[in-house]
Amino acid sequence: MLVFRLLLKNFPTLSGTGSKLPLTTIKGITPDVEERLNEEGIDSVQALATCDVENLKSERRLPYPQATVVDWKDRAALAVYFSDPEELEALHGLGMCSYSALKEYQKKVAAKPAILENVD
Repeated sequence: MLVFRLLLKNFPTLSGTGSKLPLTTIKGITPDVEERLNEEGIDSVQALATCDVENLKSERRLPYPQATVVDWKDRAALAVYFSDPEELEALHGLGMCSYSALKEYQKKVAAKPAILENVD
């Protein structure tokens, strides 16, 4: 499967480019949360993936815990690279719901490539 070959790539720095995915693509972001983020100029998964969390929390006083916003950003970063719902679902099935989880999996595969032999 192509998605697993992509796991071995080094991903570039996020640029925020690409098609706009709705924020509700990210687990935990409801339409109400999406509306609040929109008010702060975060109108897509790409915008969330590239936002400055500290700026959002300090200057704009989002009513969500910083750890939650950081988690949403991490999940958004994964969705930037794997915007296809089937690819995202496959990654989630492997326990990779965030960009940092993907990077950890990448390290494991680099150290032990046989891991990929058990992936359908």
